[in-house]
Amino acid sequence: MLVGGAFGLFIGLTGWKIIVMEFMRPVLNKYKSMIASSDLDIQLIFFISFCAGVGEEILFRGVIQPIIGIWITAIIFVAIHGYLNPLNWRISIYGVYLTLSIGVIGYFSNLLGLCTAMSAHMMIDVVLFYKLKKIEL
Repeated sequence: MLVGGAFGLFIGLTGWKIIVMEFMRPVLNKYKSMIASSDLDIQLIFFISFCAGVGEEILFRGVIQPIIGIWITAIIFVAIHGYLNPLNWRISIYGVYLTLSIGVIGYFSNLLGLCTAMSAHMMIDVVLFYKLKKIEL
């Protein structure tokens, strides 16, 4: 779990560096506006991130990945979340980054166990939700 949490922290912070680049401003604005009116405090951010990390990783790593493989699972995962959009090149740049990151998490899951993937996913979400909630545009 420690490896997953550390990797998730790294992926979340690196992803944040991508999102706040000037050319990504429309993407940042889109996601900021999605959660701007929410009442997310740190406890709720951790709870939502925990639920997503556990639930989605059970489905994608525990059920889908053994059937169709790491990379197809990663592509489907990122596409379902809306980050691979041929009509929006900015979000697709972020989507490629996430696809590579999610693929690595797939390998971690195979090598170190499902809890590693869960903790990585949770930490990515915690970082990004927290940063989006705190940034002033």
